[in-house]
Amino acid sequence: MSDTEPSRLANVLKTFQAPPRTGLLDPDYDGLEFKWKMFVLRPALFKWDLVGLALIVVYVLWSFVGSRWNKSIADKWSNHWREVINKQVAVVNVFKNSPTYADGPTDFLTYASGRRGMQRLYTHVHTRPRHDIFQQLFNLGWSLVDFGADSADNVTLTAKLTPGAGGQDVGFVYALIKKSKMANLRKNRFDLGLTRTINDCDDFTADFAPMAEVHALNSSFVKSGLTGLPETVKEAGAFLNWLIISDQPAEKPSKGPLKPEEKERVIELNLRIPSDVTKLTPFIMLVFNLIDAIHLQKLSLNADTLRRLQKNRLELDSALAKEYAKQLEDEEEERTGKTAEERKRIAKKAIEDAKYEKMSNEDRRKYEEKERKKNMRKNQPKPKMKR
Repeated sequence: MSDTEPSRLANVLKTFQAPPRTGLLDPDYDGLEFKWKMFVLRPALFKWDLVGLALIVVYVLWSFVGSRWNKSIADKWSNHWREVINKQVAVVNVFKNSPTYADGPTDFLTYASGRRGMQRLYTHVHTRPRHDIFQQLFNLGWSLVDFGADSADNVTLTAKLTPGAGGQDVGFVYALIKKSKMANLRKNRFDLGLTRTINDCDDFTADFAPMAEVHALNSSFVKSGLTGLPETVKEAGAFLNWLIISDQPAEKPSKGPLKPEEKERVIELNLRIPSDVTKLTPFIMLVFNLIDAIHLQKLSLNADTLRRLQKNRLELDSALAKEYAKQLEDEEEERTGKTAEERKRIAKKAIEDAKYEKMSNEDRRKYEEKERKKNMRKNQPKPKMKR
């Protein structure tokens, strides 16, 4: 190693060292100073350190206060929700130390079960990210790009219904959606792709669009005194984002049609949470009205509507099955490098070879003679027809 290499290495190491703090040992320092025995603190020399520490403290306090704020909103909703449905269900919540189950700093769950026509009812409270100032700033910026984005506190009520009992208790898709939410929902939900928007409905305000798999479904749901849907929307429609009643999954099945035991019928209601949660009471009761109307078969669907719904299910299952079969075929072709016809020929040849190996000498002679004549007929030129 040459003499210049240590000096060069020392210069490189100096570039990675923090610059010295001037003034630590300055005898002429006249700023604020704290002394205790052999220890001396000069705050003016650590101003950027103090600024960084202050920002960290502010962020931690912000996160703590924001998390507690979100928790109080969810608990406020849960206490009111439990009070309203207490006489409607047998079991409300199973959490010991809190009215809600926290699934992160912004998501809170509640649970209920034990009622006719319903297997379970749970709510998912999704609050603004008050604990994270950077996420709030991002959401604010994104709302300027995507006008359909909603950063307000909201709650989703999801009721899973009991399996259909036949008759008019059939599967269908019906929705009532605020128009500002339609684009994102249609893009992200598979079941809404089965519906069409109903334009000739005057039972709701211009802010909402009813969507039904069959037009007659909307006539049943808007019938006065049956479910209370039009009356509820007129009373508290400002808090409704969407209502979806569906027997199809929100995400498209990736492995063909669902098995009967995998299918679920759900009522999903998404609401904006106001400061006064009692304003959402009509929608809580609406869920039970809808459950009763479906379970007790009060929708009065005619025979033609029932046939169309059943036909739609058969066609949908057939399309999903064909799509999955094509997917498997493409994957197998990619894996083997051979088309489906080539794989069939190879499989047929393997079966014939296996049979040939088990033949006796006499059977093999007959088989070879038969194949020879077959090849001769195949290679024989076809006679041309005279005109």
